[in-house]
Parts: sequence; C-alpha cells; structure tokens
Amino acid sequence: MTQKLTSILFLIFFIGSFVFAQEKSLIAVKLDAIGSKYNEFYPIFIDSTSIYFTSERENGKGEKISAFSQSIYISENKNNLWSSPKSLSYFLNSDNHDACAGVSNDKNKLFVYKRFNGGDIYVTEKNEKGMWNNLKHLAINSEFHESSVAMTDSAIYFTSDMSNGKGQHDLYVATIDEKGNIAKPQPIAELNSELDENYVFLTEDGNTMYFSSNRKDSIYDIYKSTKIYGEKWGVPQKLEFPINSDKNDICYSEDIFGNIYFSSDRIDSLQYEIFKVDVEKQAKIDEKKAIIKSIPINLIGESKIELNHIGEIVQIKDSVKVECLQENIPAYFEINKALVNDTSRLIFVSDIISDESFNILDSPNEAIISIKKSEGLSLEEVKAEIDFDIKYCKIQVGAFINISTLKDFEAKYPKLKGKVNIEPFPNIFKFVLKETCKDLECASALQKKCITEHQSVSDTFIGVYSEEGERIVIFFDVEKNKYILLKK
Repeated sequence: MTQKLTSILFLIFFIGSFVFAQEKSLIAVKLDAIGSKYNEFYPIFIDSTSIYFTSERENGKGEKISAFSQSIYISENKNNLWSSPKSLSYFLNSDNHDACAGVSNDKNKLFVYKRFNGGDIYVTEKNEKGMWNNLKHLAINSEFHESSVAMTDSAIYFTSDMSNGKGQHDLYVATIDEKGNIAKPQPIAELNSELDENYVFLTEDGNTMYFSSNRKDSIYDIYKSTKIYGEKWGVPQKLEFPINSDKNDICYSEDIFGNIYFSSDRIDSLQYEIFKVDVEKQAKIDEKKAIIKSIPINLIGESKIELNHIGEIVQIKDSVKVECLQENIPAYFEINKALVNDTSRLIFVSDIISDESFNILDSPNEAIISIKKSEGLSLEEVKAEIDFDIKYCKIQVGAFINISTLKDFEAKYPKLKGKVNIEPFPNIFKFVLKETCKDLECASALQKKCITEHQSVSDTFIGVYSEEGERIVIFFDVEKNKYILLKK
C-alpha cells in the first residue's frame, strides 16, 4: 500500500455495520467481522474460503511498529462466518512494513509491497504442500515507487511513479515472452491521467482491468476498462454506486464467485474499511426478474458504397434499450456494413431483432445508419436541405481508433491545441471543437478554418442538430469549394 495515500489518514473509531443500497438492488456491506479501529485495505482472494488483506492494526502484543505501519492478515470463512484475522507467517510479514499488492489471475502468485528501495514489489508462490515460498524481488521494480501488481501468463501490469509517466502513479505493462523474459515496462497511455492511478486488478481472462484514480474531483474512484478485440484498452468507465461513493473508494477485488470487495472511507471518517457487494446472492434474486439496459451498436466490415465512393455510411443511432433476464443481456449488437449494397438499403432497429430472448424497446422503424449523399452544393443549397430548426452545430475534426487522448491528438494536430474536446465511443475516439454555432454561416467558417488553417483531417464535418436530436452531416470539398450533405 502506498504511503503517499495512507500517510495522510487520521484514525477514527466507528462501531456498527453500515449498508448502502442503490436502485438496481445491489448493496455494499461493511465486513465488521474482519475490521478494526485501524485502516484495512486491499482484500485479495486465493481460494474460495480465505481473504487476505492489509491492516494497520496492532500486533498480537498490542504493539505498532511505527505510525501507519502495515501487515498482511488472513481470515477463513466457515459456514458464512469469517474467523478472527491472523497475521501471516514471518516469511511474508516482517518487523518492517508489509502490504498486499495484488494477485496473479491464476491465483498462484501473491504480491507483497515493502518499503525498501523507495517502495518495491515482491512475489511468492505456493509450494506442493500449499505453503507460501520465500519472497522474491520482482523484476519490474525500479528506483521509483511501485505499489500494486496484476499478472497474466503473458504480461505484468503494475503501478509506479516512474518519470516517463503522465504524473504521480501510472499504469504500466511489461510483456513476458515464451521463455519467461520480461520486457521493458511501458506506460499504458490510454488508461493514465495526469493524476494518480493505483491498485490494479485483472479479471481471470485478463481482458478487464479495474483500478483506482483521483482524476476527478480529487477523490479516488474505481474505474473499469475492457480490451477492444483483445488488444488496446478501452476508455476507462467510472463504476456506479454502491461501489463508488462521494468519498474515496479503492482496491477493487473479486472472489472466485464474482462477488466484489473494495476499501472505502465513506462512513463519514478518514478510516478505510473493507466492503462487500454480494453479486452472487443478488444474481440468484434477479435471475427471474426482467431488467432494462442500454446496449451499444457497433458497425463492422466494409460497404461497397464506401469502397466505391458512392456515399458515406453515417451511424445515427449508437444504442438500443432491451428488456430481458440478466443472463440473456447481450454485450453489444454488431451490424455488418457489407450488408449495405446500394443506396436504397437502410438498416433499422428491426434488423437486429434476431433473438426472442430479449425485447427491444426502441421503435423497430428507427434508422441506425444514413447513407444519403448530396454533392456539389452551395451553402444556400445546403440550407434549403435542412428541414428543421437548428438547435446547434458541432464541428468534428477527427475520429480515430489509435489516438485515444487529447495529448496524442494535439501532438498530431498542434494547431488545434486547446480547441478540442474528446468524445469516447465504443471502439473509437471522436474529437470535436469546443466552440459550437447556432447557424450554418458560423459553422461553415469554422469548418473551413480547421481544414485550411489548422490542418485538421480532410473529412472534418459539421453536425447540425435539431431539438429532437436529429442530425445532418455536412462535409466540405476544398478543391471544388462545394459542400457534401448526408441525411436520413
């Protein structure tokens, strides 16, 4: 556990259990059975009956080695009751400072943080007798402060305040080859911010990462990121209540049943305590209850229309609402653009209704894409095509898969520095001007300036929006000095 966070804590005693509820029926319950009047962090699970965690409590003699010193404890669950926590053996706990730092996703390796060398991570594995071997220094350690680790067969993910990061602690990855050689660690740019990222956790398949960050409102929240097609990490999403609250929430973990554990100081104090969200129990309650959820729509493949430059396919509906049992909820819907062979073929919501296990609540006749294209238009002719009152106009200056941060975008398009916001979507990152317009004259002038003066992408377009959310897209052909219009 990093001292940069814990050293500012003042310990306050609190008696009793505290429960938080949310509309979706999940609750977070404080684990009183393993708690104390001191800070408890980083719950970790190796098997179905044991919880490992870090505590600042006094040792068995009623002593504390030093202020904010920590040790690793274990509690066993028998008949749904947690035993009194016991300190781990001297092989893992010393007279110094020892804290849980993570677990490998196969549960065979336990990582331990020690203060040596500015803060380093050590690893232990269980032997044939089920006992932990002596600790070994982990290869990814540096002269900087390493604080948490997650590991798969092919990579080590960890947090460090190395000097090549964006600021404070950042997330890093070091790949492992077939011979076990560990590559030089690299920062995970798409996940890091200029503030602190810490307490990394990976799911068993290695495709979903959880971590804590104080990137918003100066408090720590728990974020989730999922790999896109098994490669690049997706945009981090802040978890909802009851996992995140208006206080600090850190150290996300899961047991082998999928129940969620984390540490929080949410009970009006500056004392961290361990909480549990009983997902397994709630799933049994919800399995016969239909729920409503918004499911993203992803476009895949290539269309002959685009390949032959007949027109542009524009996604005008990004998601649909479905009602079904929890077990039947799809992660996303995919639409193959190759199905669109000519300009008379549109794709509607009804085209994705292929399964009777869920009910789509959106109108079946709502269009998902638009492919109409009008070329060679003057600005006055464009105005004539718009058959609604304009609410506002927005300028999109680029959409990328491999540029996922403002810093990377501004490095490629320096003349747009400070002028653009990022809008993350599933599998793509869109960049739009901060400045919006109420009319086409203003929007057209901005669009031309972006293309000619600021050297943005050539397909920089104007999105014209109505009060009802209808959108018309307008491109500008610099060579012909004419406009191209797409609408439903």
